[in-house]
Amino acid sequence: MPEISLRHVVSCSSQDSTHCAENLLKADTYRKWRAAKAGEKTISVVLQLEKEEQIHRIDIGNDGSAFVEVLVGSSAGGATAGEQDYEVLLVTSSFMSPSESRSGSNPNRVRFFGPDKLVRAAAEKRWDRVKIVCSQPYSKDSPYGLSFVRFHSPPDKEEVEAPSQKVTVTKLGQFRVKEEDDSANSLKPGALFFSRINKTSSASASDPAGPSYAAATLQASNAGSSASPVSKALGSSSKESPKGKRKLDLNLEDRKPPSKPSAGPPALKRPKLPIPSRSPAGAPASASAQKAVLGKPQGESSEPRVARAGPQDLGKILQGVVVVLSGFQNPFRSELRDKALELGAKYRPDWTPDSTHLICAFANTPKYSQVLGLGGRIVRKEWVLDCYRMRRRLPSRGEGLTMPPTRQLTHLLSLSPELGDAEPGAS
Repeated sequence: MPEISLRHVVSCSSQDSTHCAENLLKADTYRKWRAAKAGEKTISVVLQLEKEEQIHRIDIGNDGSAFVEVLVGSSAGGATAGEQDYEVLLVTSSFMSPSESRSGSNPNRVRFFGPDKLVRAAAEKRWDRVKIVCSQPYSKDSPYGLSFVRFHSPPDKEEVEAPSQKVTVTKLGQFRVKEEDDSANSLKPGALFFSRINKTSSASASDPAGPSYAAATLQASNAGSSASPVSKALGSSSKESPKGKRKLDLNLEDRKPPSKPSAGPPALKRPKLPIPSRSPAGAPASASAQKAVLGKPQGESSEPRVARAGPQDLGKILQGVVVVLSGFQNPFRSELRDKALELGAKYRPDWTPDSTHLICAFANTPKYSQVLGLGGRIVRKEWVLDCYRMRRRLPSRGEGLTMPPTRQLTHLLSLSPELGDAEPGAS
């Protein structure tokens, strides 16, 4: 789009002696137009164009202004710049926010206004005068204005109709740029797949070596079918490679009709059980005969079962037993006593004539020596614990011999006085 030339400045409301309005006519971007002093609320400048032009785009470089507005007019009526009527081409546009204006940050922002930003009614006409209005209501510390302003006319028809020339970059620094394929720019669904097929077909057509592998295999199979079995075997072994044989076998397997699926899983053979004999009167077989046929249930032991006491009979297991403790310390001493009382036994702190069992932690305690001299029954703590765990009374010395002898020795303490020395102060 060609740039519109500016002829002269028609009028200016305020300008600095150094940064005057004439600087907007020059192409140097470092030359600016500023107000004469700080604190002015609004400043304006009217520029005369070389001829009447249709304005298509505006480029504005700011220099501290908060808002900029562009108006257009015509000098054909002979009116002065102050009395002329102007139409709005670019509505008031923001270049600095209030906070940026107070802090002085980003004062040189540049904005480009295309035809979509301009007022359509004014942009379609031709004008030879432009009025630019700048304002800064948020800061009064420094003067403001514009760095530059550029006006562009619509592009020529030749530029629009002329095809854009493609610039090819072959080298970028020390690297060489690879040429792009035209087919990559017009990708369509399935285009990559078809391009591979075309490349494969063109490669096979340009190869003069002979037919493809599949065609050679098919010809070998047809030739072998007409030959004798012996010559077929010899020829196939000498000519065909193992890979060709494997592929040919796979093709033959594919031609075979699929086998019918089995009706269901194979039936499992169940072992035949002997039929129990019945009595002549038709009565059912006895329980012993049924056990002989079916065998013992899994997990059943050959030892006789011992009945255990239920919750209601727990207090009768050690009924009539009077226990005395020796060599134990709390809290285990109280736990052992509570379990003995729960089983129905009675407790005495010292050995009395009605005491029956001395539960001793180790040998050679004072109570151990006293009861051993009196011929009393001395047992370990395991006797009470096992009775509580098994919910029945276990023999301590000669009370039935249903227990293993090793377990009875663990309950008896008077048979092995050498198990340990007495602790000092133990009773």
